[in-house]
Order: sequence, then C-alpha cells, then structure tokens
Amino acid sequence: MFLLLLSVCFAEDIVDYRDSKTWEYEFTLGCEFVNSSDIFDKGLPRTGLGLYRSVPEFSFLPYGLDLLAAFGLTSSGEEAGAVKKSLEFEGGGFLPLYRTLIYNKNENMHMAEYFGLIAVGGIRKTDDSTDVNSRSYGGARLFAKGSRHYVDVMFGQTEGVAGTRVELRGQFPIIEMGKGNVYLGIVGNFAVSGGDDDVVRAYVTWVVAPKDIFSPMSGVFGKFKRLIGR
Repeated sequence: MFLLLLSVCFAEDIVDYRDSKTWEYEFTLGCEFVNSSDIFDKGLPRTGLGLYRSVPEFSFLPYGLDLLAAFGLTSSGEEAGAVKKSLEFEGGGFLPLYRTLIYNKNENMHMAEYFGLIAVGGIRKTDDSTDVNSRSYGGARLFAKGSRHYVDVMFGQTEGVAGTRVELRGQFPIIEMGKGNVYLGIVGNFAVSGGDDDVVRAYVTWVVAPKDIFSPMSGVFGKFKRLIGR
C-alpha cells in the first residue's frame, strides 16, 4: 500500500500500454539490498539492459501481448546463504486479459490498469561459480500500468534452490530523473513447503533509454554555465 501511495503522489509520467512503442530499449542503473536472514545485507549494484516488444491488439488478443528480455548484473537472488553478485538473463511474456480504467487527477486523465498471465524463464551465474542455473516461473500480473509498473504473483522453481517457490514482486515509479524514471522495487521469493530459506530483495533503479543516459548530466552542466555567467 505504501508503494502504491508513492507511485500516485510522486510519479509524473507513467507509460500506458496504449501509448507504448512497438519496440522499447532501456538501460538500468541502481542498487539492491538483500535480506536472506534477519537483516538486509550490504547493497549491491543493479544494472543492465532490457528490451520490450509490444504486439498490437488483434482477434483473439484483445489487449495485445508484451514480450520482454533483460540482461543484467544483480544479486544471487533467491539462493540462500551469502549474497553474491550475479549475471542473469530473463525472458518472458505478459498476456493481458482484462483492462480497467482509473482516474489520475494529477494528469487529469483516465489511465488503464491491466490484469493477465505472465511467464518468465532465465539463467543465472554467480561470480564465485562456473555453474549456470536456470529458473522458470509463471502466474498473474496485476495492476499493470506499463511494462515497468506492475505487481506479479508467480510460482516456479530455481535450479539449485530446493522445492517449489512462490515469487511476489512489484515495481513502481517514484520520480522523474532526466529523460528517465526512478523506480522502487521489491522481490520476495518464498518456499511453498520446506525448501531453502525465504529471500526478500529491495532495489532502487533508474530506467532510461540508452540514447538518453547522459541527459541528466547535460542539464547539470547547463545550470552550472548559467551560474558562472557563460
């Protein structure tokens, strides 16, 4: 609830699926904190590249289809024990089945929330091992206002982690920065019965198109030039 309030109060621009481009590329840069015992461990870098493909609406797909792929440096995620840096790739798709409209008083407009099915799969390699572990999850995506603003409830398995897992994750925009947005996200991976320890990750990340990575810096330099009178 707190995250939803933040997204409503501070986000100035939330991309709706109706306004999404057919292809979208993104660069992410931020930090992540992992709780694999009683307290959150030290922060780890979270950076990477993402690709989204929005399939238009047609016949048996009344709200289209979203395909996603992401490659990045993050933490060892749901693996119990010491938290390690990890390289990972994830691909998947979101099939919207229902759409509702909400009123955004800040923008004085109605915006769509989408509900549907999501499936993801990928591989991960930690920096202290030569092994590559796979993971696959599927479930429901709820309250989605865009490819980066969502709540997911999924079940699945991660190679190297015992038992069936349930993964709850959400990502919400909190403020604009340059030509991108800063997002707050939480990912919880829990054992359904028995299995390895539960793990919760929280992160803050800046998401921007690769061509606009340096736009915040150009704005800072412009202000500095005006201050010194040049």
